[in-house]
Amino acid sequence: MATTLHKSGQYRSITSESKLANIYLILCYFLKEAPGGIVVEFGSYGGGSADFMAYIVDKVVPGTKVFVLDTFAGMPKTDPDRDQHKEGDFSDRSLENGQPLIDSIGIKNTELLQGIFENT
Repeated sequence: MATTLHKSGQYRSITSESKLANIYLILCYFLKEAPGGIVVEFGSYGGGSADFMAYIVDKVVPGTKVFVLDTFAGMPKTDPDRDQHKEGDFSDRSLENGQPLIDSIGIKNTELLQGIFENT
């Protein structure tokens, strides 16, 4: 699994390069057809994919906003019969760590929303 290392030395994404390439193609070729000018990422972890999407959509469809939904405290209680991850996974990230990294690379079209998906 590839990771993206931010200039700060912190890992920003656990998404593979091939999956980022798929996201790129979807954004470049289909975003113009989608109504609303909004992209939502459910579960962000390090924020690398969200940063990537925000950068691309700003170039492809300026004005598009990327909403980043995450607990920023790890996985909530999960169903072990259904879920791949367990409660507490990804708890090594926080909202306080995410925003300064976004600001440091100059991304202006991203909004971080902390909480459980259905509540945010």
